[in-house]
Amino acid sequence: MDLRWWPIALTAVACLAVCVALALTLPTAKADRTLRPLAHVDRLTALPEYARIRRRETVLAATTIALLVVVFLTAAVTAARPSGSGREFDALHPEDVMLCVAAPVTDGTTTQFLNHFARQATTFDVQRIGLTSPTVRVLPLTRDYQYAAQRLGDYGAPTPQQAAQFTRSVNYTDYAPNLRDTLALCMTGFGTEPTTHRRSLIYLGPSTFGPGGGRTLFSEQQVADMADKAGIQVNAISRVDVSDAAQRGDTELNALAERTGGRFFRYHAAGPGGSDPTLPDDLQAIAAHPAPVVLPGGARLSGQLPDQPGPLLITGLAAAALLGVALVVARR
Repeated sequence: MDLRWWPIALTAVACLAVCVALALTLPTAKADRTLRPLAHVDRLTALPEYARIRRRETVLAATTIALLVVVFLTAAVTAARPSGSGREFDALHPEDVMLCVAAPVTDGTTTQFLNHFARQATTFDVQRIGLTSPTVRVLPLTRDYQYAAQRLGDYGAPTPQQAAQFTRSVNYTDYAPNLRDTLALCMTGFGTEPTTHRRSLIYLGPSTFGPGGGRTLFSEQQVADMADKAGIQVNAISRVDVSDAAQRGDTELNALAERTGGRFFRYHAAGPGGSDPTLPDDLQAIAAHPAPVVLPGGARLSGQLPDQPGPLLITGLAAAALLGVALVVARR
């Protein structure tokens, strides 16, 4: 259980501690009168009936104090707005991560990217992870973390045969792979229907596959609509390029990331055996802003469950009812 307004609960506990300390340290008021001792007081207090009455009064006093403390604490914690914990949220709404890699698998930055997620896969609990290239669904979404880590690690240090399998060349007479169609292919790996799972797509590669202006199966608006309908958060790490087509592609990727609540970064192609020093920070920033749950009505829920005061309210009401009974018995 998490508390949204935890300072309220902390203040209530501090006030309770101060009250207990004052009750123990302040002197009790003494009656301003002279008491006349009775004969054989020790005999009276030794009677079983007297001991039974004293024991009952002590138990009632302790019960009353305990119930008052319970009522006070439940009221304070309820006022602090308890909600489900982040772990409960992850269990109810696990995250699906699709890695969408359009960069050459032999590039050092791609190797760095895939090896990072190979290590991450071994730490997952309820997530699913997949990998898609511009022409192949290399790894469908899976919770077999050992298998996922092995596959990602294999492509993080690919053999020539594996590199050829990663991006199988498909020859067309009037078509060439492009950014929009690659993103659409990666999105179909999630499925097209809304779900309670959180969906995060992480793209790594160029923002343009050529001079631009060629034929595409999907328009920019269609790709954005696919992401909205399926509740996909698009994060993009685009290769630095100074061409006009790449600048237009960067603008398109950035707009798609902003629309879906994702992050947009750039990286430098490192070449075989190299690495990009900014990539770990970029991936950490993406992980710090996980995808939200997109509800059927379009509302987005991220990070916390709704308030859950029910158990505390039931506990407080039960303690209040028992307190009323205890006070009635004490009066009798």
